[in-house]
Amino acid sequence: MKRAATSRQATGHGALLLLVLAFAGTSAATFDFNGRASSWLGASRDSSYRLLAGIRYLPEARFSTAISEQFGFDAEASANGFVTADARPPDSARLEARIKPYRGFVRLSSSQFEARAGLQKINFGSATMLRPLMWFDRVDPRDPLELTEGVYGLLGRY
Repeated sequence: MKRAATSRQATGHGALLLLVLAFAGTSAATFDFNGRASSWLGASRDSSYRLLAGIRYLPEARFSTAISEQFGFDAEASANGFVTADARPPDSARLEARIKPYRGFVRLSSSQFEARAGLQKINFGSATMLRPLMWFDRVDPRDPLELTEGVYGLLGRY
């Protein structure tokens, strides 16, 4: 059962790669790769010593190309990977590592039209503390990175 699911995922990724390469062959394409990294280190002394440390990395890849004079295609994918360590010497130590999708979408657009599908960030306004629809997103105003879970969705604009 697990092999069938892996095989279907590979086929889906292969089809997307072929689609991107087909579009890339028709005109100039751009590919960008960047990311954000953050780390933390903390210690406390309640009844015993406790050490906390971690690092988070969000790599991001973007691809864009012009399909024709009117339409453009672009895609973005990023992941959220982190490693944390929690130690209480000399008794215990715990290490946790995880990677999961953070953002990812494909978009077809022109000067008057846009269609986008994927794992996206929803933002309901520019205010920091009291946004009109702030109960729909989970942005913490104290977080300088503004990390939040994405939402799978479709967007169509004309």
